Amino acid sequence: MFTLLVIFGLFSNGNHNSGCSENLQKFVSSTPYIVEAEIEDVSKPPTNWSRSFIFNYQIVTYKVNKVLKGSDVADTISVGHAIVKGLSTVDGKNPQLSRDIFFVGSKLILFVDATNSKTNSIPGNKKSEFIESDGNCIEMPSSESNIKRVNSILNAEVQR
Repeated sequence: MFTLLVIFGLFSNGNHNSGCSENLQKFVSSTPYIVEAEIEDVSKPPTNWSRSFIFNYQIVTYKVNKVLKGSDVADTISVGHAIVKGLSTVDGKNPQLSRDIFFVGSKLILFVDATNSKTNSIPGNKKSEFIESDGNCIEMPSSESNIKRVNSILNAEVQR
């Protein structure tokens, strides 16, 4: 089992809320890793919802198609997604990720940070264990236009 740290966000479906548009620049600037990836596997969900400071996660395995920000990212990564009641990424009734967003083959742009796991700490290993946490900004599918939006913000930061 690995230790999970605080991370930033996941965007999945084109109908993202206005907070996502307003905060996209903030997420791009503050997130150490941004990847475009395809879901390969969704783990069994936890039995309970996250509460207060106790978070339950559902692990999703992704094939990384493109690293937009960061380096030393493995070709296959695992991301812990918090199961918090009321978030648009979770099922409305059961403590699990939404099957409308998280299904094998779904392509997403992920805003994540590496965990402090033993696997990630081995010198020379590429980072393979991550976590997301901002469930209020969760609707950005992988598309050429969304990748261009992210790259445009990254390019503007480089020019500063």
